[in-house]
Amino acid sequence: RHPQHDTARCIAPTGKPAITDVQVVSANPDFDLQASPMFAEGELFQQRGGAEGDQDSSRGVALVRCFPRSGRTHQIRLHMAHVGHPLIGDELYGVTGDWIGRQALHARALQLAHPLSGERMRFVAPLHDDFKEALNMLGLSLSGDE
Repeated sequence: RHPQHDTARCIAPTGKPAITDVQVVSANPDFDLQASPMFAEGELFQQRGGAEGDQDSSRGVALVRCFPRSGRTHQIRLHMAHVGHPLIGDELYGVTGDWIGRQALHARALQLAHPLSGERMRFVAPLHDDFKEALNMLGLSLSGDE
């Protein structure tokens, strides 16, 4: 848990292990987030960590696929913010603006074993229109398999 925010989490040497694999789908390194009239940093944006000497997090955007290998609270949001790539629409760890009115997270596919039969199950959901509109505004494109 984060020491000053009840609902927030933090990355700490004493914390539980968590792994998230990330794959870049599309990137627009020149997009200036601060040019949005409604740009705002999330409450913990300045405490996000990130690599020493990382670039200004208000320039450049990317569409990524995240594959969480563990199931920790806020895992994707916190990991992305920690490496200097906060989520769009995240009022806690990321940045907000007029691109999308919610966290830019979408569970495209979930795969799990049925709790009784053990049968492998897979559920796929298309992107919502607001997410597609945000990608367009940010100059990002989807791969062919959406």
